[in-house]
Amino acid sequence: MERLYQPPLHGLGAVLNTITNLPGFLSEPVPGNTSGGGRACFDRYLGILDALERRSLIDSSLLDIGCSSGFFAYLFAVTACRQVTAVEDARGASAGYGENAFLAPLLRAKQQYALHHLEIIDKPIEQFLLACPDRQWDVVLCLSVLHHFYTGYGDRPDRGRLTEEERQDLFAAIGRATGSVLYLEVDHGRVPDEFRADFTKWGRFRGCGLIASSASEAGETRNLFELWK
Repeated sequence: MERLYQPPLHGLGAVLNTITNLPGFLSEPVPGNTSGGGRACFDRYLGILDALERRSLIDSSLLDIGCSSGFFAYLFAVTACRQVTAVEDARGASAGYGENAFLAPLLRAKQQYALHHLEIIDKPIEQFLLACPDRQWDVVLCLSVLHHFYTGYGDRPDRGRLTEEERQDLFAAIGRATGSVLYLEVDHGRVPDEFRADFTKWGRFRGCGLIASSASEAGETRNLFELWK
């Protein structure tokens, strides 16, 4: 298969060089995010990249669930993955930001840099996963998304909050979509402690381990877990 993207980057120097030359959209504020991009992202990217190298998953396929403006989808598309699917939908933004408010920067980058191997989906996460039950990616990212299925989106708990049965179906769908490993970041305190057992059971994962922690702009702890098949 002809490679359609920059060869995988082996070595921290090559990765840092790519990071230094990122397109401007990655530092633009996302609608509804008053931090202006202040949330640390590079540490999580490097942590996941290191985990992928340990698991020999460089040059893999990747699904980014709830990709927001596409920070991780773009980085992995140009440094480590042969195919990337980024999924986001309008429920994450309050009314008034306009169509594709989150995905517009990533769509521009895809066109500008001819990222033919980057697939961008504007659709509710549950609908996308349940509509393609046979699709599978080597790596799946679900970063700071899970709490919405418990609490809803923003000040609209009727949008996105799922029943226990619906969450089980969603966890099972994410499990089916994961070929090798899932990286799941959870907002501490917003998701019940038993979620790991539920996710492992319904997603049919063999194990789950904490690999890193970071903090939100408000100082809330967010834990990054690795779940494997």
